[in-house]
Amino acid sequence: MKVRNFDGGSRERVVITGMIVSDEVIAKLADKCAEHTFGSMVSNIIVEQCVVYYRQHHKAPGKHIEPIMRVWAENRPDGDKTVEMV
Repeated sequence: MKVRNFDGGSRERVVITGMIVSDEVIAKLADKCAEHTFGSMVSNIIVEQCVVYYRQHHKAPGKHIEPIMRVWAENRPDGDKTVEMV
C-alpha cells in the first residue's frame, strides 16, 4: 500500500486554524469551501466539520473541534488509517 502525504503548507494551516477559531473567517469561507478544496485529505475533513458546526451554531467551533473530531472518528471503521491521520 502506498502512503501519500499531502502538506498544504503554512498558508493552508493558517486558513484552517482561522476557520476553527474565528467567527469572521468561518463566516466568509463556509459557503466558498467546496468538497476537496484543500490539497490534504485531513484538511478537507476538518474544514467539512467546521462548516457543519458553523451552519448549526453560526460561529466557529473553537475548542469544540476536539470533541467534534472525536465523534467523527468514532463513526469510522476500526483501524481506518484516516482516523489516525486526523
